[in-house]
Amino acid sequence: MDESFKMRTLLILFVLAGGAGVFDIAAAPSPVITYQNDTLIIEAKDLTVQELVGELERECRITFKGLDEKLDEKISFEYEGESLEDAVKLMLRNIGESNYVFEYGRNYLIRVSVMPSSKHAPSRAVPQDRNRPPVHGRAVRVVSVINNSQAESLGLKPGDLIIEYDGVRIESSQQLIREVKNKSDLNQVEMVVVRDESPIRYYLKGGLIGVRINTMRTPPGKMEQYFR
Repeated sequence: MDESFKMRTLLILFVLAGGAGVFDIAAAPSPVITYQNDTLIIEAKDLTVQELVGELERECRITFKGLDEKLDEKISFEYEGESLEDAVKLMLRNIGESNYVFEYGRNYLIRVSVMPSSKHAPSRAVPQDRNRPPVHGRAVRVVSVINNSQAESLGLKPGDLIIEYDGVRIESSQQLIREVKNKSDLNQVEMVVVRDESPIRYYLKGGLIGVRINTMRTPPGKMEQYFR
């Protein structure tokens, strides 16, 4: 394609986009992060965490919080896949972080918040029935948060709804208690919480969460929107 024609086309698209910086003609391609046929490729070699985070924020339009103490550490890793979330998890695992929150806007990852580690006493695992048919119209609500707990470190609030724990849909306080006990020996579990009708993904250690909870009724079908 003729270069002058290409530049004119980019300029027209920029103007049609409202001049809001949608097309950054002057931006240089990232030497660390590239996309090939919808595949995300990250090649981080002996970078500081600050340098890698800066590339992720610029190229993937996400922000990071809570990494101030890690910014000067060196990191090297490679990732090739379609999931930005998996890439970020790999990066955090490489710098020893396992307690963090993913926040989404319109189903896209927009913010990663790393939380301080929280110690807790492990619970003894008990068997539970994974084949129980789903109960519709119920959810688990956080009544209060226990001081100096994982829940407090993560920023859980009264009124939050816990709807999933380590991939298992949660529909009663008794079920959540069983799942937490069953996963007490895991280094990391994923928990999905609904706040203001928006889902938030938390990553924490297995075992005691640190919340007082109850089972509440919800309008028929209301919770289904979060599992589609």
